[in-house]
Amino acid sequence: MGTDQSLKYLIVVFDGLRPDHVTDSRMPNLSGLKRAGSWLTRHRAAFPTETRVNAASLATGAPCAEHGIVGNRFIDVGYDPSRLVDGGDLASLRALDAGAGRTAMTAAPFSEILAARRLPMISVGSQSSGSWGLTHPTVDADGHVGYWCADATLFTDNPTVAALAGEFPRFSADPPMAAESCGRVADAFLELVKSEPLPSVSLVWFGEPDVCYHNFGLGSPEAEDALMQADRSFGRLLDWWDCRRHEENLQLVVTSDHGHITISEQISVKETLRRAGFSVGSSFETGDEVALTGGRVSDVWVRDGDPALAGAVLDVLREQAWFGLSFSARGDGDFGVIPGTFSHDSVFAAHRRAPDLRVTFVDNDEDNAFGVPGCGYSDGRHPAGDSMHGGLHPRELRSVGLYAGSAFKSGHESDVPASITDVAPTIFHGLGIEKPVSMKGRVLHELFDADDASSLPVQRCPVALTAGARRSTIHRTRVGTYVYLDGAEYQEVENGGGGLRARG
Repeated sequence: MGTDQSLKYLIVVFDGLRPDHVTDSRMPNLSGLKRAGSWLTRHRAAFPTETRVNAASLATGAPCAEHGIVGNRFIDVGYDPSRLVDGGDLASLRALDAGAGRTAMTAAPFSEILAARRLPMISVGSQSSGSWGLTHPTVDADGHVGYWCADATLFTDNPTVAALAGEFPRFSADPPMAAESCGRVADAFLELVKSEPLPSVSLVWFGEPDVCYHNFGLGSPEAEDALMQADRSFGRLLDWWDCRRHEENLQLVVTSDHGHITISEQISVKETLRRAGFSVGSSFETGDEVALTGGRVSDVWVRDGDPALAGAVLDVLREQAWFGLSFSARGDGDFGVIPGTFSHDSVFAAHRRAPDLRVTFVDNDEDNAFGVPGCGYSDGRHPAGDSMHGGLHPRELRSVGLYAGSAFKSGHESDVPASITDVAPTIFHGLGIEKPVSMKGRVLHELFDADDASSLPVQRCPVALTAGARRSTIHRTRVGTYVYLDGAEYQEVENGGGGLRARG
């Protein structure tokens, strides 16, 4: 299939944006485009619903089972079992790269494929350096320009970037205020496209509303302001797009990397295990027998991958009121090798870097103090009232999916499941580029004006297991040969059942 260079694409990412927050009052520009373009009502993030996982999924069109960024932070036992890799730090990811040019990913990102075809790309973002590097690892390829707003020249010596960086001062705070962060992203992109020819693909990543969601809570005045600031800056891009889209045949894709829920209670897996007699750290550097990370999921590695030790850890955790679902290496299909667990395969997260044990935490759809639904336990630095993501609550999985331009249907709403892993395959289809085998997402034919997708088979394909008095279900939907995650629920089955803890 030849490359159709007449089509060009602009991808805009709003970090952490929940689709139910795209309203006329909060985000009038994005809400207006929602009505004008093709809006996906069942668009999903990849699991774990963490930023670095989904940055890599956007870049590769694949889940972490393919690209290997299995969490925001993780241990690569094959590389250095004593070291915790911080996926938010580009230098840390590059140390894993081994010269592959993929910033630790084990699947080809679309920027690499564009570079091999000598097709240009521009990216601008205010997210962490790790997320920025994952979405555009080929910033120094010929015709590629990557601008990281926090420190534009730290990871590239591109003269265009250096010249532009001199026009902007450093952010006044860390993290920067929403207006400053979003404004800088729009400023940098609009300046770049003044001096650079419009590339085949442009990627713009706003760090909000994620930062304010985390630090002030869903529905807080600060979070509401962040939504408006992000939308105001997006409006500037939308005005520019409206002027250029016909002459450049420029298509627009808008997405978010995950949703959020409110932290109902802060917990500590580490202290729970220590009280049970385990020696626990963040890596094996200090000789501990258990290493783990926290958040809305807890990833647990045990020394030497000892299955008996992992089972003993699970026995302690499953007794806690906050224990949700658990995952381990594949045993029998969708079920893990550790009894009572699902397999990583059941949620498309099986990779050699996957933890020995992954645990999610109980959640529900209750309202927080501001009347925003979705709450759950979380392990980490953020206290109750702030928000977090990473788990399988439907509101963590739901993400923005919006396609607009001459190639796509107008005023269209699709209820066919889709995912962030489908962005790259859909763009490649429009460009006429054959997707690589590692690109596991599907082409969203149902959105293209010229494609016939009237007979897409859609059916539910949940997987459930019962362990003790608990029945756990992962809700999934199959579209043809592709499977999407819808959420999870857990129910006590003793004494006739009842006690539903999370809605799928």
